[in-house]
Amino acid sequence: MERAALNIERTVVYILSLIAFIGVIDTTFLISIISPYARQLGASEFEAGFIAGLYSIVAIPASVLAGLLMDRIGRWRLLRIGLLLDFISMILYYLAFNQYMLMVVRVIHAIGGSMLFPSGVSLVAKYSRERIAPGVSTFLIFIALSVVAGSLTSATIVSLMGFKPVFLFLSVIIGLGGLMSIYIPSFLDLGEVTHRKLDFRALKMYGVNTVLSVAFIFTLYLAFGFFVGGYPIALGESLGLSEERVSSLIGMFIGISTLISIPLMYFSGYLIQRGYLRWVNTVGLISLALSTGILVLDISFVTHILSALILSVSIGMLMVSSTYLAVNVDDKIRGVTSALHQTFNILGVAIGAPLSGLLASMYKGEMFVIPLAMSIVALIYSLAIDKKIVYKVE
Repeated sequence: MERAALNIERTVVYILSLIAFIGVIDTTFLISIISPYARQLGASEFEAGFIAGLYSIVAIPASVLAGLLMDRIGRWRLLRIGLLLDFISMILYYLAFNQYMLMVVRVIHAIGGSMLFPSGVSLVAKYSRERIAPGVSTFLIFIALSVVAGSLTSATIVSLMGFKPVFLFLSVIIGLGGLMSIYIPSFLDLGEVTHRKLDFRALKMYGVNTVLSVAFIFTLYLAFGFFVGGYPIALGESLGLSEERVSSLIGMFIGISTLISIPLMYFSGYLIQRGYLRWVNTVGLISLALSTGILVLDISFVTHILSALILSVSIGMLMVSSTYLAVNVDDKIRGVTSALHQTFNILGVAIGAPLSGLLASMYKGEMFVIPLAMSIVALIYSLAIDKKIVYKVE
């Protein structure tokens, strides 16, 4: 009976990972096409940029709200609501007739999207039981694959089909994910998870896990904000390249770092499960410091590629360790801790991208001193409080 239960729970982890793939692909698909789509609907350059960034603006408070709601209404229910809002937003993207309607749609999309990660990863932690790290790594691998698939194919598909059919295509995929979230729990006889009150005692007990989780993910995504914000400007000026060529190099940078990080995520889950969390954290933060540090010294094609390769190690390590720390807590507070993880993820890019854009007008590689310093501070802090991490969840 116990073996049968373990097999069911392992199946649930893979199903949740597949739902995560489906729930993320729409967002990654739209990253490169939402601004041109807004321009097609009549938006000015400023409005198109605002519409593109509106998702992150709304997702920050929505993620906090999702964490507070999750344990009250249930994680499977929140997952379904998120997928439903995603489905509705795809239909509304298709029906949008001007930039103002598109702004409303972006708000709906951001609210729905903010519900998917915290509910999904909390359920993965619950059904992974004593093997949380491998479960988390599996979940994140599917998300990374979704990022790669969406970012690499969106522009090509739009060039072949146009904008409107893409939204219908995505709505079908999301609809399938929604059906899975409805029928799978009842088919496998999985009970809903609810906790009516936030347990502050448990939150205090696992405070170190939570603080390190948000510190790692914020540091990683602050650096990522620099890479997608000011770095293209610095890269173009340093190498004397056109905007088209810079866009290609940035796409290559993201593609290389994400693809290589996927097997490293599996390896990180393996190491954490065997008690090497400190090693994973240390290597992740050192590689992030090196990835940004070499750009402080020099920006060239060689350092561009080298930085992407080193960054992949950091992504593979810190994504898994930070998420593991967020959900390796008492089940009563997983909703809040996983939502905080997502909030600081978005906040890192929201701060890093505009800050680096401002700095790039005055500096080039020197601006990477900020994420370099953040990586070093995070490393020192993590080593100082390592013994306070709670490994055994009560």
